[in-house]
Amino acid sequence: MDQRKNHQNKTLLNFSNIVVPEEFVPLLSKGIDFRLASRKLPLIKIICSIEETAKQFCSPSMANEYRFECKRIIKKGRKKKDTNVSTEICNGLKEWLKQYNLVLIENDKGRATCIIPEKQLQELVLKEISNNDRYKPLPKNDIEKVKTSVNKELAILRRDNLISKEYLNSLKQITPTTPSARPTLKAHKDPLKTRLIINTRGSAFYKIAKAVSKHLKPLTTSGKSYIKDSEQFIAKIKPEKLENNEKLVSFDIAEMYPSLPKADVIQEVIRRIKNDDFNPKINKEALIKLAKLSLNYMTFTINGKFYEQAEGLFIGSPSSPCFAEIFIQRVEELHIYNMINAPRIWLRKVDDTFTISSHPIDETLKELNNIHSKINFTAEEETNNTLPFLDCLLTRAVDGNIKTSVYKKATHTGQYINYYSNQPKSVKTSVIKTLTKRAKLLCSEKDDLEKELQYITTTMELNDFPRNLIKKTIGNTLNAMEKRTKENTIENEPIPLFLPYEKGISEEIAKMSKKYNVRIVHTKNLSLVNKIRKKQQEPNILDTDGVIYRVPCSECDKVYIGETGRQLKIRLKEHKANAKSNNIKNMSGLSQHIKNEKHEINWDDAEILDRDNNYQRRKFKEAVAINKNKENILNKKEEIKTISYIWDDII
Repeated sequence: MDQRKNHQNKTLLNFSNIVVPEEFVPLLSKGIDFRLASRKLPLIKIICSIEETAKQFCSPSMANEYRFECKRIIKKGRKKKDTNVSTEICNGLKEWLKQYNLVLIENDKGRATCIIPEKQLQELVLKEISNNDRYKPLPKNDIEKVKTSVNKELAILRRDNLISKEYLNSLKQITPTTPSARPTLKAHKDPLKTRLIINTRGSAFYKIAKAVSKHLKPLTTSGKSYIKDSEQFIAKIKPEKLENNEKLVSFDIAEMYPSLPKADVIQEVIRRIKNDDFNPKINKEALIKLAKLSLNYMTFTINGKFYEQAEGLFIGSPSSPCFAEIFIQRVEELHIYNMINAPRIWLRKVDDTFTISSHPIDETLKELNNIHSKINFTAEEETNNTLPFLDCLLTRAVDGNIKTSVYKKATHTGQYINYYSNQPKSVKTSVIKTLTKRAKLLCSEKDDLEKELQYITTTMELNDFPRNLIKKTIGNTLNAMEKRTKENTIENEPIPLFLPYEKGISEEIAKMSKKYNVRIVHTKNLSLVNKIRKKQQEPNILDTDGVIYRVPCSECDKVYIGETGRQLKIRLKEHKANAKSNNIKNMSGLSQHIKNEKHEINWDDAEILDRDNNYQRRKFKEAVAINKNKENILNKKEEIKTISYIWDDII
């Protein structure tokens, strides 16, 4: 019981003066990313996902066979059981937070759930933005301007035959959104601070940044100091033997991503692209322009206001890691390896560097911090013959060898995925497997390995895992590592099925899908923090984009159902304008009805049936809505997308 209470105290940090009611503590200590089971089966979402996968089958008959198999499983498991959190607890927690104006936020280190007054959090965010010259306020949302500029640049690349039409379409974001900043709390800092994580998914440059990152990846692993992970790090330091005058030292680049000089970074990226020894699978001129594009529009929104990040790289952009790696490699080549006090060993992962040096640390640090005004290094020297680096604890042995074991920071909470979170069992056991592999790889002494395995058992029990499952998974993982054989079998690339996780149904579909060479990728379900978060003020429906909509006629019982990735008001305006034209061929069913029947349309009663920024899913949902109203629709035949008859009896 004391262990459980201690675990809750670590995983739930209260920065308000309001006592947390005891009935909410068990749920909050599971973490704000705890996944909730839905009360109602998300049937349309599941079928949309299956349809996207079935269309990739070479054989139509096999695609239908796969649909039938999926439908059989869905019908069998359609009746929902109890959820993993009661509605009463969720609603009670939401009301309690609302009553005292409190919000939940994740700790920057250790994944603890933090409770903080909303006003205090807003002040901390404002302080982070205001006290830093890297952020500039914008008068309004410039998403349309950004979209136009990005699409214009892409069109020029296509016009100049630097990219194909297919590649152009893969980079364009039809309905881009403004990147949003999510604060995390630096709870270990005094006074409290926040870190801004920028979510760029769905932005005008997200697909571009992702593509650039993929093309530049070979450049990121070629550095002399590069280490992929702890396993590679251990392999590199294992042969090393320390001299008496040498010390273990680690260096860290403070706030690396947002601090790096943007102009210098892109200049180095361009230089590396132009090098003769780099041969990307894309035209080099196109890659340079795409790299620039991914850094040109660094705007974001938070608390209803808009800002530009004038310097540094976004924490959260797909291109930031590769840009930073390429730049720091150049800094190492030009400066660090040629320093007077250069360490004998210099191994780096992102912003953390391990060194073995016989030089005075203060002098080395001074040299490092004279390299560039924007790059600030900090140092940590071994204490009592030990030094932590990444998740390793390095210990100097009497004979000069380096012993290794697992290291956990003071901010470590023991918070992992909770066993009752609505996620596949394979995802849950993968946490135990990962921790076990890490223990086996990092612990050079048998005693340290045994202690770490005991820690894994205790900690996963505190995360509500059954003890027998923990022991079994640890044992199987260790046995597999002993064998460590790889079969050189060549298989066709499986077709992915992105499926929302539903206990029972997902496992059965995954099992059945193997014979069709389909691999299940489970998408994330609703999290605790999203469930209880305050609802943002909904925009006027006419300003909403990515919608499936319904418009009724004022003079008969017919309705028009459509979809658009743009704002609804733009699409409705087009319907009105088309009704006045003479181009019957390009008219929608709604425009034809207005022109031919002279009926008035009740534009004010237009309603949104669903929202989705994915074009294929939107078209499918539109088809479902049309089929449900097929007796009185205004849509033309060619506007109606057919749904496979297989789903008729369950939609």
